[in-house]
Amino acid sequence: MAPIHGLKSIGMLLILIIFLCFSTSMGSSQSFERLTLPANTTSPVSLAFDKDDEGPYVITSDGLVVKHAPNIGFLKMATFKFQRGNKTKQGLTDACERPRGMAFNNLGNKIYFADAYDGLFVVRFNSLKKREVPRLAIHLATSVKGVPLGFLSGLDVDPKTGMLYLTDATSVYGLRIQKYWLKGPKANIAETIYFGHRVAHPIHIRRTKSGQFWVATNPNLFKNVTVPTAVLIDSSGSFVLKKVSLDDQYNQSSVSEVQEALGTRYVGSFGVNYIGAFNM
Repeated sequence: MAPIHGLKSIGMLLILIIFLCFSTSMGSSQSFERLTLPANTTSPVSLAFDKDDEGPYVITSDGLVVKHAPNIGFLKMATFKFQRGNKTKQGLTDACERPRGMAFNNLGNKIYFADAYDGLFVVRFNSLKKREVPRLAIHLATSVKGVPLGFLSGLDVDPKTGMLYLTDATSVYGLRIQKYWLKGPKANIAETIYFGHRVAHPIHIRRTKSGQFWVATNPNLFKNVTVPTAVLIDSSGSFVLKKVSLDDQYNQSSVSEVQEALGTRYVGSFGVNYIGAFNM
């Protein structure tokens, strides 16, 4: 009878594994909507929301800053005029030829953009409630105190102070997640957060209003097979709380960012012409 008991145990284990796999992929059963970008534009890599959680705002592949309005679609808010020079000849990919990070400074109706080639840009609005003539993004800087900004890949703004924080690809080794302490006994110390295979190939990290963090990841499940995944980690960066497969909605297209606003989870991505909106 021992072998039979062993088979039963194996059967129960397989059922448990199947259940666990299903639980990490149940995002596919949520209500999903495609917010389609304006014609002939793609790659909504980074997203931003204003102080009233309106948006998302996004910069498209042709340099337009647009804002999504319910029942209307995308409204043109600003344009970019890049000064690439000969930098496009440096072998960088087309996916880099637009700002990779954006964030609002809600203290002054400003939205900042981190561009891999040309550094830091800003767009200032008189009012976000009234339609304005689309603004031209203003080029702010390519260096700070004589230090080149490098290959900018992201940014964020402290909502209380307006302090701007930038990240560049030259400061990232092996696509690891780091926690940098701004104050307290560990002030100015960076700690590497290691989750192993649970958070593989992280791209952008976005904080929720409850203090947790969504990480856009693109692990390789098999050779040449990417599984776009949203990973939620706790406020201390110690535990993985949830993993949601996005493969049904993105079909192996890499995701770049996950953000929450007013009960909806929004997903940015490379190479597609829409923003994914999941009703939570």
